[in-house]
Amino acid sequence: MGHLNQILSAIGKTPEGHATLGYFLLGLMSVIFGWALFQFNSENDIPKRYRVMLSLSLCAIWLSIAIEIIDHL
Repeated sequence: MGHLNQILSAIGKTPEGHATLGYFLLGLMSVIFGWALFQFNSENDIPKRYRVMLSLSLCAIWLSIAIEIIDHL
């Protein structure tokens, strides 16, 4: 838990951290948006472009987390 607090406090101090946080929030918002679309369209199959957007935004989230972790090793 201490490592997580260190990472989170370091994110706010560096410009790279702000960029990473931006990627993370953008990905998170895309996932929430995609999930909401899926809820409204649950009787239909998700269109391919939304599935691609969802997987790309999930990748953006994991990439931002990985960058932060590698950055602080």
